Amino acid sequence: MNFNEHLRLANEKAEAGVHALNTANYQQAVDSFLEASELFKDIKGQEQNYAKCLVNKAKAFLALGDYEKAKSLLLDEAIPFQEKTLGAESVDIANSFDCLSDVYRKLENYEKAIEFSHKALTIQKRMLGIEHTDVANSLNNLAKAYQKLDEYEKAKEYHEEALAIRKKILGIEHPDVATSLNNLALIYHLHNNDYQRAIELFKESLSIRQKVLEEEHPDVASSLNNLGNIYKDIGDYEQAITHLEKALTIREKRLGEKHPDVAKTLMNLSKVYQTVGDTRKEREFFKKANASRTK
Repeated sequence: MNFNEHLRLANEKAEAGVHALNTANYQQAVDSFLEASELFKDIKGQEQNYAKCLVNKAKAFLALGDYEKAKSLLLDEAIPFQEKTLGAESVDIANSFDCLSDVYRKLENYEKAIEFSHKALTIQKRMLGIEHTDVANSLNNLAKAYQKLDEYEKAKEYHEEALAIRKKILGIEHPDVATSLNNLALIYHLHNNDYQRAIELFKESLSIRQKVLEEEHPDVASSLNNLGNIYKDIGDYEQAITHLEKALTIREKRLGEKHPDVAKTLMNLSKVYQTVGDTRKEREFFKKANASRTK
């Protein structure tokens, strides 16, 4: 294979990986980025693309719920290689820090998540300016970490800042805007107990996701799951079950039965049936949730 063919094939594999990642075909993304990284590794001058493939593969592992693989790939391979070839304060390293923050949050190490979000933001704001989508992404992850520490006012502030940037740059009908709306809704639901406002934001997020993503995209399932939870809290159990069952169907199909998000929705259904006094279904979904976690 000559140089041009080698480079063309590497770019094709990388593009296929990005497409798979964006369409929630995460295992396909892992496979494509693996092939692309092996090809780029052998091409002089393609160090940046090689590192990007490593980071994107970590993002796919993160989406698949394989948090330890994502963490190892970032800490042991991608970030050291970027520091060696790009310098300590490149935009690419900042994006890797942001991804690592998301991994640490999933691993429930919230202090580390906050640390790496701040590292990412420091570089991004200096290199890109305040109003940039990369900055919004890091603000979003920072907010989610503070939310897990029950620092809701900080979380709300950062979510609102991320939302404002995303609306200005991306427009209203964009998946990232839907994500910010969803995250703000969680604050109104869990901290402010403003159920009406939370439902409005959840529905707005769901509407955008259904319009710009596939009907069976995991992000659609996330919105359905969150609506199911809030309907449970306001006592509308029929709506709660309907939304949670739809979320479960999508998550099982797109993420696999052993994914952490599947276990969460199963447990949410168990709690609804517990509330309505259906002991048989409560136990059924509780057992399924535990089985999902231990696979």
